[in-house]
Amino acid sequence: MTQAPVFRMRRAAVHTLLIGYTLIAIAPVLLIIMNSFKERKAIFNHPLAPPGAGSFSLIGYETVLKQGDFLGYFQNSLIVTVGSLFFILL
Repeated sequence: MTQAPVFRMRRAAVHTLLIGYTLIAIAPVLLIIMNSFKERKAIFNHPLAPPGAGSFSLIGYETVLKQGDFLGYFQNSLIVTVGSLFFILL
């Protein structure tokens, strides 16, 4: 009977640590996504602030799609991935 509360406390501590680690691991990804919707000037002035009405911009995505040949690179990656999976599963 006395081990049940100790087991629950350990379990709660482990879950708290795992949730904390998850938040630490996800934070940079969320920051990158959030900053991808801001102008360059807003990123350097306020990197941790969410994009607001004055700083919201899709210019980065427009530049990637127009000048970066993103679709060509995506097609090449898709061909390599599908080919690799085919031979792995074979």
